[in-house]
Parts: sequence; structure tokens; C-alpha cells
Amino acid sequence: MTESGRSFLRRRRTGLRGNLWFRLSDGNNGATFGSGRSGRTECDMNPENDAAQPDAHVKYEAEMGYWRERHRLERQLGNAHYRELMLSVSGLDAEAFSGRVVADFGSGPRGSLEWLAGQARTICIDVLVDEYVALGINDHRAIYVRSSETEIPLPRDSVDILFSINSLDHATDWKRMLEECIRVLRPGGVLAMSVNIDEPPSPAEPNTLRHEEVLSLLEGHISVGRSAISNRASGANKYQHLYDWAQKGIAPPAYNGSWGIFWFSGIKVATTE
Repeated sequence: MTESGRSFLRRRRTGLRGNLWFRLSDGNNGATFGSGRSGRTECDMNPENDAAQPDAHVKYEAEMGYWRERHRLERQLGNAHYRELMLSVSGLDAEAFSGRVVADFGSGPRGSLEWLAGQARTICIDVLVDEYVALGINDHRAIYVRSSETEIPLPRDSVDILFSINSLDHATDWKRMLEECIRVLRPGGVLAMSVNIDEPPSPAEPNTLRHEEVLSLLEGHISVGRSAISNRASGANKYQHLYDWAQKGIAPPAYNGSWGIFWFSGIKVATTE
């Protein structure tokens, strides 16, 4: 990645979190972000008012209810598992992230990209960023960007590697948000996702996704290089079958079509647009 396409200005720390300013620029498009002690970034592309989205408040309350309970039980939300998870989903070596712009769509408040602190430029994207301040995101080194239900407020082609871990079915319009993930990813960039499929809807996860639907939307935009489908593993680690596939080359058990997990990673293809 060359610096001519993206110029990063300065990072200045003061107090608990400090002030953070940088600029992402893709030539004709750009967005400037600043973050202070509130834990939320400000962007010159303003997301629409999510209160207008149907059932948004019900969904957000269900999401925050889950996270508040996890915070109560854990006292400090842990994130140690994300390194292994994201390396396994993406199929990349840890060195591949050095100097890159790495984003996580639907990141939650755990600090999913903290394992890359000091190695990559990290951006956590979530519709509930403001609410996550109370759960400790001020202590994270990643930049948090508040999305809406229809837009990721980042410039086109501004991200090198984009993750999404069990978040696509949380989006009210998941197809639109998948398109947004593709939009912000640069040509040649890596999209790596773990998607819950054939899962009954719930207040926090209102959509039941089929892996065929996901693949159809990727066609012509993302060249999928590796993928696998698994039933949720029993026990503490629901991803165990997929870890065995990614790390040891062991094929997952035959998928039974009920409440599974779809892992894929691929490269964004260049377009003539």
C-alpha cells in the first residue's frame, strides 16, 4: 500500500484516550475523523438518523442488553481470542497486516483489533459506538467509527483488509451493508467474514442468512479464494470445526442445514467504474 493514496496526519495523546486525527484520502473522495475522550469518532460523512429505522430501538436494546450483561460478568470485556479467529478466517499470516488499514464491521465493544495495535491502522465500525463508551472502548487504541443501518462513513477504496465476525445478520438491511463493506474495500483488498447462516431470527439478529445469498452478492465484486461451512461445534468453542479446517486442513463435518457458520475470504476485483 502506498502512502500517496492515503495520507495519515497525526496522532496526539492527551489525558485518558487523547485526541486522534487522521485523514483517509482516495484521490477524489476523503473523510476526516477526529476522536477525543468521548470514544466516538466524528466524520464529515454524517450517518442518517437510525431512529427512523423500523424496530431499531428494539434491536439496539437487545444488543446492549447482551453487552451489559457480558460486561457485568467479565468486569472487563476480553478480546484475546480475536487474533486466532481473524487469522483463521482470513487465511493471512500476521505479517500481512503490517502497515495496512484494517477495519472490523460490526466490531462490538471488546476491542477486536487490539491485537494489531502498533502494527496496523485499525478501525472498528459499529452502529452502537456511542453506547460502547460506557463499556470501556476509550481504553482501546483502535479508532471507532459509528455507522448507520445503511452507510459506513468511510471513503470508497480506503480499507486494505476488512473483517466482519457474526455481524452481518445483525444489520437491518444486510445486503446494503455488505455492499458498503465492498465499497470501502480497495481493489486487491481482502474481505474476510464469519457469517451465521440458517439461524432463527431474534431481536438482535433480525435476519436469517443463506450462504448462497451471500455468495450471489459477492459475485463480480469479491473473488472468493477459500470458504467453508460448518455446524456450530458443541462445547465452549462454536468455531472449533472451522479452526480445524483453517489450521489443520481437516474438513468440517457435513453441514446439516440448521444454524451453521459460513467462513470465507476473498479479494476485491478491480472494476471499470
